[in-house]
Amino acid sequence: MTKMHCSRQYYNQLKAKQYEEYLKRKNQYYSYKYNTHINQNNRGNIKICKTTVSSETLPICENIPHASDTATLPITVNIPVVLTECNITITVQSVLKLDDNILEIKHIRKNAYLNQCKLIPNSENDNPNTGILFLSGFIRKNIEYSTNEYNFMGVFNGKLKHVTVDVPFKCTTRVIFKTPPKFKINTYHDKSEILQTNLGVCKPYKEDMNGRNLQEQNFRSIQFFNEKVFCKLISAEFLESAVLENTTNKKSKHHNEQTFHDINEKVVLFLTLKLLQKQNVIISN
Repeated sequence: MTKMHCSRQYYNQLKAKQYEEYLKRKNQYYSYKYNTHINQNNRGNIKICKTTVSSETLPICENIPHASDTATLPITVNIPVVLTECNITITVQSVLKLDDNILEIKHIRKNAYLNQCKLIPNSENDNPNTGILFLSGFIRKNIEYSTNEYNFMGVFNGKLKHVTVDVPFKCTTRVIFKTPPKFKINTYHDKSEILQTNLGVCKPYKEDMNGRNLQEQNFRSIQFFNEKVFCKLISAEFLESAVLENTTNKKSKHHNEQTFHDINEKVVLFLTLKLLQKQNVIISN
């Protein structure tokens, strides 16, 4: 019995040693495989990024109401006042010339921007409640289109490209004020004449002089600084029609698609504007 027990113990120790060697060889194998994979990625300029995400739940911060100091009514405030709101229709036509062979237009995105919004009030003598508004700006277009390119085996391999352009526009329009703007006329000049009243007490041989002195003059000037009228762009709506022109007259032996170089686009732009000016307003009870 003692011999059998020793043999069994020796057998268990041998199996444990073999299992440890097996784990060691396994770790060495996976370590070698991982290092080889890293080296191959480094040789191929491929970076392996480890992403770590951490988050936490923030507690609720308590707050208490705060009352600011306010003025008692009635009060006079200087705030923007709406002079008028108007819808303006602007028509724009543009031609975009590209070197690529355009097969199809995928999408056109547009944004409207204003560079100038200048108001000249009282432009009509018989109707002083009107003004002329000068507008200038541009439409920023981002056009996505596909091209018909082929690889070295003659297989169709079209690419999706895009181009961004700015199309300027200018126009003038007559507006009618709901609330007239406040302007004071500039500039007022007044010249005051100085009278000369030298009686020549010390010089009796000269004649007495009483009249205008040409050597001395006084001036009075008044200049008012008016509040500027500014525009606020409310909305912009586009109605467009894009036509491909200037064909390349070049057909592939595999495809019969016709390509173009120019994009002729007609756009109707609807702008909604609001004219404002800071004025003194009385707020009563």
